[in-house]
Amino acid sequence: IHLLAREKGKSIKDRLRKVLKNIDGAFSLIIITPDSMIVARDKFGIRPLCIGKLKDSFIFSSETCALDLLSAKYIRDVKPGELIVLDNNGFHSEQFLDDEVSKHCIFEYIYFSRPDSRIFNKNVDKVRRNLGRTLANEHPAETFLRLSDESDGKTLFNYRMFNQNLEAAGEMFLSDRIFPGLGDAGAHVSQICDAGWATFVLSHWVREAGLYSLEEGVRRITSAPARIIGLKDRGTLEVGKKADLNIFDADKVAELQPEIVHDFPGGAPRYIQGSKGYKATIVNGKINFIDGELTGAANGEVLRHLA
Repeated sequence: IHLLAREKGKSIKDRLRKVLKNIDGAFSLIIITPDSMIVARDKFGIRPLCIGKLKDSFIFSSETCALDLLSAKYIRDVKPGELIVLDNNGFHSEQFLDDEVSKHCIFEYIYFSRPDSRIFNKNVDKVRRNLGRTLANEHPAETFLRLSDESDGKTLFNYRMFNQNLEAAGEMFLSDRIFPGLGDAGAHVSQICDAGWATFVLSHWVREAGLYSLEEGVRRITSAPARIIGLKDRGTLEVGKKADLNIFDADKVAELQPEIVHDFPGGAPRYIQGSKGYKATIVNGKINFIDGELTGAANGEVLRHLA
């Protein structure tokens, strides 16, 4: 959005065409203007986006199951590097970049998509069943080597380094003297991502395992550790204290898969991890996140424990 706002051009289509040529990453965009709809997909076709039609209306969706629910007809996928404009003059398509070798997101088949969808021209349910058959006949080491080779070493593998026995960890966490938590202070940002530990308390230990009540789970990641490390101005909602607050849906809150980004100086990598189920994050009385997106506020501060 910032690139589009700063770009020069006679129309939003002209500006968008210039912007998209300079973006090297995954995107499937649908932009609504007062007199048109603009649709675009990245040059590698990493994320899915399809075109359907219901009577005289066009429908765009990331999954074909949405078309089925509306009794709409599937037309085709938006091509990698394609820019589509729908306005009063009809349907217009062009290639803002020539499509390259497709680099589809494997998690569309494994995690994201509904099984009754067709993603990248394949039925998701059938792909998942075939993957299961392949993995059942393959040693984990062979799977690791095969996926690494097929993705030119770009496949990400998760490995639980600590507390591999969750049942044993749960027994420890029942103690009043032990609190869940993990922090690496940024020492291994391109190798380890433990940013989701607090969300894991809410999603696993509270909702799935029932180890804590919701109230006790929240206490164990807020006021209890704040008291132990001497943060007297936060951890509870009281007059005169810092207004730090997360608003979340207890039935939906969960961690997302870690991703690696290259936004450090010199293009150095680091892991980031998103979440779902959070409506807002308020830091020192200002909203820093809303629906998982940064608002632009940066109201945090470095916390120092003074004896």
